[in-house]
Amino acid sequence: MLVLYDDNCPLCKSLALFLQKKKSNLEFHPWEEFRRKSPEEFLDAGKISEDKLKIWDGKTLYEGPEAWSLLLRNHPDLKSFNWLAEKLHLQEKLGQSLDWLGTRARKICLRCSKRRFS
Repeated sequence: MLVLYDDNCPLCKSLALFLQKKKSNLEFHPWEEFRRKSPEEFLDAGKISEDKLKIWDGKTLYEGPEAWSLLLRNHPDLKSFNWLAEKLHLQEKLGQSLDWLGTRARKICLRCSKRRFS
């Protein structure tokens, strides 16, 4: 699975670099690079949000809360959070909360907000 992140965002890039340190079945690539090489259906900017975490499993592009949930289930350092959320029946809520937090963090990121609002 490919975890796709915004290479121009310091927050996104830092998180991706941190998560890459642990050996896992996940590969991390900049979204922009994937988009240049991707099938035609992903090039329609209206279909894909630039502000959301994305995961490509080879067939489906997940984004937002679904991508966060996949990351929690598949990254070795995050599986314990997923286990706890599962026991509390909060898996869906945790994915939504991480998506919400990521979106808000990008809004206060100086580099991201300048790019988006200029």
